[in-house]
Amino acid sequence: MSEEVTDSEVKESLNENSETVPEDTESGEAEKTEKLTRLPLARIRTLIKADQDVTIASQESVFLIAKATEIFVQTMAKEIYRVTQGQKRKTVYKKDFDSVVEMMDEYAFLEGAID
Repeated sequence: MSEEVTDSEVKESLNENSETVPEDTESGEAEKTEKLTRLPLARIRTLIKADQDVTIASQESVFLIAKATEIFVQTMAKEIYRVTQGQKRKTVYKKDFDSVVEMMDEYAFLEGAID
């Protein structure tokens, strides 16, 4: 059984942390532009194009990479914060990062990344 995801569910999940800004106030239309990611898309596009194997990066792919990176960083930060709180400290240290990488299998690819 495959679970179908509707367009509204996708838009809702993407808009979870978005801010809305009025775009066109002179025309009287209630159009709004949504800022869907906190990371600069132009910088991400530059990083993608730095790879010699990539010739073209579509707007959608740049957005998806930005959103995935944002979610990854948020999740990692929450886990590191839990470790820090568990040790009754307020300051996050590199050893907290190492503990999370060691404890959670999904972060195994980061082993030795910060040495």
